[in-house]
Amino acid sequence: MGPGTELLVVSGDPLWPVAGGGRERAAGLVGALAGRFSVRVLAPVEGSPPEGMSIGVVALPEEEPVARLVAVLSPQPRRGRALLGPARSRALLQAIADHRPRAVLFLAGYLAAAAPSIEPAIFVDFAELSVRRTAATVLESVKARWWEPLEARRAVAVSASTPDDVALLASWGARAVLVPDATSASTWEQASAPLTDAVEQVVRAPRMTSGPSPS
Repeated sequence: MGPGTELLVVSGDPLWPVAGGGRERAAGLVGALAGRFSVRVLAPVEGSPPEGMSIGVVALPEEEPVARLVAVLSPQPRRGRALLGPARSRALLQAIADHRPRAVLFLAGYLAAAAPSIEPAIFVDFAELSVRRTAATVLESVKARWWEPLEARRAVAVSASTPDDVALLASWGARAVLVPDATSASTWEQASAPLTDAVEQVVRAPRMTSGPSPS
């Protein structure tokens, strides 16, 4: 794959080897999407995609530590700034310039909130909603009530794993679809169909080209 990449997936954590928890959802979702699109993953690398899975991988560099005061004063989520700070934001912009994806999928809302402004259409998988995180500090919870609805509305479409989370995202004005957790490649393909269909509307649309101004 090269400039023809249709979907760039951004993860703050490695996807492979699958080690349970969030990696299972991320790897399952990416595998299902790779069955329909030319996919490239931008993530820290610990292992390779499973054999037979055609997915390009671009390694994210080590990130610069976030100073405590900067994290507190920033309206962006601390978690997002830690996983997608200045160094990785530059890598994201470079990957977009190199591979020209039609769409970008962030595998967490806090990554979308920390990302620089980009041109491709944005999709977000809200594997968990930060406003519901009981372990979050009071300040991070307050910030989440601002940035999370904003990122949900900014995306072309968003997904979540439970009907309650989908309902909350929709109440914020987002186009929200249900993608429940699955257990195998075939069930992931079925579970992710609503998100896949939303992405397909974007990546299969004709590219807009700029031409000379009419005289």
